[in-house]
Amino acid sequence: GRWIESFGRVTARPLSVEGGVDFDYPYPCSPGVIGSSYLVREQSTPACSGSCPAGFWCGEATSVANNCTPGNYCPSGSAAPVPCNAGRFSPFTDLTSEDQCQDCPAGSFCPTGAPRPTPCSAGSFADSPNAAECLACPAGTFQNEQGSVNCTTCPAGSYCEEGSTSGTPCPPGTFSGDIDGLQSINDCKACPRGFYCARGTAVPLACPAGRFGTALNSSSLDFCVVCDSPRTSIDAATECTRCIADYFAVPSQYFNDSEPLECRQCPAQTNCPLNTRVSNITLRKGRWRLSNYSLDVYDCEEKGDITPCKGGSDVGTDGDGYCVEGHEGPLCEVCVASDKWFDQREAKCVNCPKYKRNAAIFSACIFIALVAFMVCYILFTRNSLSTRRKTKIEVYIQRAYFRITRLNFVPKVKLLIAFYQSVRTLPDVYDVTVPDTYENLSNWFDWLDLDWTQVIAPGACLEGGYAARLLIRGLAPFAAMVVVFLLYPSISLLIAKLKSEIVDPTPVQTGFRQSLNLVAFIAFCFVVSVSTSVFSAWSCVAYTDNSFEDTTRSFLREAPDIECGTSDHDRVKAVSYFLMVLWPIGMPLFFIALLVPVSKDIKHGKATPSVRAVAFLHREYVGALYFWEPIFLVQRLLIGGFLLLIPNDYSFIRITVALLVCIFYMVFAMLLKPYKVPEIDLMSTGSHFALVCVFIGAIATKYYEDLVNYNYRSPLEDGEDVAQDITGFSSSDQIVALMLVFNFMVLLVFACVTLYQSVTARSLPNVRLATNKQLPELALRDSCVWHLFLSHIWSSGQD
Repeated sequence: GRWIESFGRVTARPLSVEGGVDFDYPYPCSPGVIGSSYLVREQSTPACSGSCPAGFWCGEATSVANNCTPGNYCPSGSAAPVPCNAGRFSPFTDLTSEDQCQDCPAGSFCPTGAPRPTPCSAGSFADSPNAAECLACPAGTFQNEQGSVNCTTCPAGSYCEEGSTSGTPCPPGTFSGDIDGLQSINDCKACPRGFYCARGTAVPLACPAGRFGTALNSSSLDFCVVCDSPRTSIDAATECTRCIADYFAVPSQYFNDSEPLECRQCPAQTNCPLNTRVSNITLRKGRWRLSNYSLDVYDCEEKGDITPCKGGSDVGTDGDGYCVEGHEGPLCEVCVASDKWFDQREAKCVNCPKYKRNAAIFSACIFIALVAFMVCYILFTRNSLSTRRKTKIEVYIQRAYFRITRLNFVPKVKLLIAFYQSVRTLPDVYDVTVPDTYENLSNWFDWLDLDWTQVIAPGACLEGGYAARLLIRGLAPFAAMVVVFLLYPSISLLIAKLKSEIVDPTPVQTGFRQSLNLVAFIAFCFVVSVSTSVFSAWSCVAYTDNSFEDTTRSFLREAPDIECGTSDHDRVKAVSYFLMVLWPIGMPLFFIALLVPVSKDIKHGKATPSVRAVAFLHREYVGALYFWEPIFLVQRLLIGGFLLLIPNDYSFIRITVALLVCIFYMVFAMLLKPYKVPEIDLMSTGSHFALVCVFIGAIATKYYEDLVNYNYRSPLEDGEDVAQDITGFSSSDQIVALMLVFNFMVLLVFACVTLYQSVTARSLPNVRLATNKQLPELALRDSCVWHLFLSHIWSSGQD
């Protein structure tokens, strides 16, 4: 590994130098050459034994070549191993050239002189061969494995900074969204209101229904506030904007702005699913309301499964959305088709009868009856009729008349008609809801109501609207009175012509007088029913239009297609004013006008033609109380008509006043005893006592129904429970049943007492007529001054 210049003496040099030994002598072979021989020629020059062989390297003074180490190559004459270039490696020794170095595989890096590839560490990658170093995963990606050729996109819910070995979860209260590849914590978004975001949330979790979130950056469910019942919410709500089932949401303009929602309990007979608004409350079948702001739900007519109200949640226009097809208006009781009318007994619209045909038949029957009467009367009065035959007919008629008179038929019928007409006013005049059992029972006596329109056609079927129908209903009986008043003189005049060629005014005057009783009878029968119809123009039924503003709209009870306060209603009232003068005001004055001219004769018991002409008005009363019929009529009109002028809002006061009127009249009649026959007095007292009981029962029924239907403030208060606790009755049917039973017992007792007094009165020692067993009416004719009673004993011939 060394060489010297020469072995000659001239060139020889000492081994020692000044101060010591020269260790560099002989000269070392230079790096890259090898001195591997002792031959003089190889040790006498700097070339030594020659260049270091390829695959080896030779340092200074090398005598034995060094193997080229892995990661390096050694060309010939290498003084030191030459490292493989960066991006290449060699696991082998003795490489002689750089070409023998291998390419560094992808996923690894090879620095200069690498004996082997080094896998990229987690968080880095080498996506191609010959990588001198691995690249850090860029922001938004990560790599959790070694030797990777690429990086994985950072998953949603995390962010990845440069060189990340894994995704870093977004902190609590933030989220990434449905986006991956977030690069820093700043890319995580704040959790929105109505949601909560746990650590590493990709998509915010909604606050569940029934909770709401008001803050940003909520990190758990605990930050979602539970809604106060009965309020609730949808998922991801920031406030409670829904109501739970059985509650509805009050419109925003009708509650405190500081609250996001006000919920109230749904009205009775309705269904309120979750998130019900006042506008879409679902009504059950058989129920109706006027508008979508009304909380008052009304019961429609129901007969079994038949009802005009289908219910539902669509209010339509003025409640028409709740009506079955073909119906509209309040309670769906207005028929869309003009040839139909609403029959409450069937709870639906039915076809109108052929009223013109019925009117013709009715008129024909009356005409035939009048003609038959005229023919019989004419035959009876003609001179050609034998006296004996006339006598037989007169006796037959007279006996029949006496039998009827003996039974006091007329005053009893008058009391019966008056009682029934007063009772029938309860539903319409006093707004008392009566059970179906009561209604069905009273329907058997509808004929006593003497409503002629029911014979020909229901009022709704008549043409011209309600005002025209009301005018027809009021004028038809009056026209009948006029016809009768004119027909009698015509008959008398015709008879006079048949008897004689000379015509004088006497038959005409007689005919007018003879007509008055029948005219008064017609007036008596129709005055209450017609007056009730007249006053019904003020009988409006109020339906709630807006419960939050406390506004209502009213419709005529008799004509629900007419809204009160409108021009149509004004026309109806104009007709009613005219008929009011004609009937409820005019008829009592008419009765008084008939009685006043003959009052002295009645009080003195004179049977003048004029007295007999108005006998219908005074026959059953004692002479001093001849004016009792107008008083009786005023009492009937107060109950059946005038009290309708009290507004519907005070219906309870109305029925209370009616009860007081009945009590006052009953007491007044009991004190004065206006009837000649005691049993009629008893019957009158009994009927009015029964009427008082009816009104007491009606007050109890109305009080019960008002308690049931009252709009209580607390949703926990049930109207039926409150009514039962206060009254002790579980339904209004029980009150009506008790009233009917009690009235039946009262009437039965009075009938028994009347019968007993009638029987005992027969045995008293007094003078009675043999024809009718009644006390004689000692009426003096105009030409008489005294009464004579002649008692004749046939056995002794004594007078």
